[in-house]
Amino acid sequence: MKDTEPGLSRVLAPILDMYMDSAVGVVGCWSSGIHRKSCEVDVVIVSKSSRPSASVRIGGTYMDLFFLEENEVLGLTDPEHSVAIAHLKPVKDLSLVLSTASAASIAVMADSSKKSARARLAVSLKALGRADEAVSGGRVAEADFWTMAASYDFARALIHSKETMPSPSHLLAQMKEHAKGSGKSFEAFSFGAGLDRSSKESCGARLEGVGILHDLLHERVGEIKGQASGWNEARMAVVRGKAAELAVGMEHPECYGFLGQEVVGALLELSRAGESNGDAEFEKSDALGSILSGSQRLLGEKLVEDLGLGRQEERPGKVLAQLREQISRLARHL
Repeated sequence: MKDTEPGLSRVLAPILDMYMDSAVGVVGCWSSGIHRKSCEVDVVIVSKSSRPSASVRIGGTYMDLFFLEENEVLGLTDPEHSVAIAHLKPVKDLSLVLSTASAASIAVMADSSKKSARARLAVSLKALGRADEAVSGGRVAEADFWTMAASYDFARALIHSKETMPSPSHLLAQMKEHAKGSGKSFEAFSFGAGLDRSSKESCGARLEGVGILHDLLHERVGEIKGQASGWNEARMAVVRGKAAELAVGMEHPECYGFLGQEVVGALLELSRAGESNGDAEFEKSDALGSILSGSQRLLGEKLVEDLGLGRQEERPGKVLAQLREQISRLARHL
């Protein structure tokens, strides 16, 4: 099959050799042609049995490997997965399973995108509700966290509504492109995600904070689930590589926003891990609260500040109103 990207077959050669009998394709920003040098390659491998995804480094290139059985690829039920497969670029597909799955996903692209957008809006609204509760309780860091979470899901919803696949380290650029003619949508996202706080210094501080969260998760998730954690050295190396490239390009808002998504994902995973482990630190009904606030909180004040949380007490209420208005506006068009 013709190479879908100059040098891609060469980069994936070890994977192709390792999984000789499997169909292999690429999704994510590599399949859309918007990848940077630091972007990992998202590889879909059609395997005979289901396996956990893995982050690996092969030949100097970082890759996220996603293993799917043939029936899973051909019978996708998650609309976001369907959108991803619609953008897939086959690299090796002798059985045409990936081409068939991609064609089927393209046929329902509009519907899958709309469903994905609606689902993301629902998650965003739920986060807004939790942010309201935190504001009312005077829990500044929590309010800031949930506002950030709501902002990112709103952005993903808007991008999905344009039949495009959101990409974490390109999210700001995608919002600039797809929010054209809707400056208020972009403003609500930007302020909600705290991108006005971005600078070389704040990106550096947040990056180090994310590294600490990764270390915590690597230990806790492995202990709780009894398996290797996805929050491993390879994943953090990818994060550092992206942040470094964005910093060199003076793309501080994009860098800060990308790292903010890592903050949200890591803290949510940390709260889930604590709840399932039953640690005394997580005895409160709100596990996130026991991480960010209170005398027994897991994270120190300096780390919380470096992560970009709780810096402006009057900020969340105003931003929440902006986000709620834009979420309602987008919902009316779906």
